[in-house]
Amino acid sequence: MQEEFIRGVRELHKATRPHVDYVKDFERRAENDPKGCAEEALREIMTGAAKLRRAFREAFDVGFEQAFEDTFYVTSDKRYAVRENATLPDHPVAREFFLLWLYWLHFHRLTLGFFLRCLRASGGPHEGHARSMCACFVRHQHASWFAYLMVADDIAEQFPEQSVKQALVEQFTAYFVVHTSLHTNKR
Repeated sequence: MQEEFIRGVRELHKATRPHVDYVKDFERRAENDPKGCAEEALREIMTGAAKLRRAFREAFDVGFEQAFEDTFYVTSDKRYAVRENATLPDHPVAREFFLLWLYWLHFHRLTLGFFLRCLRASGGPHEGHARSMCACFVRHQHASWFAYLMVADDIAEQFPEQSVKQALVEQFTAYFVVHTSLHTNKR
């Protein structure tokens, strides 16, 4: 059991290596070319959001905005929670993907909203805005896996399935290994 767990964590760590290398490379390039990297970040977020929206509509035959409004409400402490009367897919895997994609799309929407505020700044965007966009993109990349895992954990608590919990523990462990390496290993 323990060997399987370690093997699972190592496989996840190895699978994320190209992405980690990309984020490190992006950070280095952003120091010298913030404008070019800000444009790249904007393209990445817009492309990712468009692909997710398309896949969501194809999978569930509803648009993201409508599904988000129908599924979530804002709590008194300003957090999103699933409505008790939300219409969710019956199949557990479909339900998990439905909720994960909604959270994921919302995460992209928040990042894109920040980018648009920078681009629409009075006096036009400047190098400081480009650097802010680059920093936001890096934080988005660092946080996206963790955000995914937190959402998956919330979903697993609402709709418990034992196999999902084991996979989440492996994924959280791999995330912390990768996150630690991002901040300690400068290639």
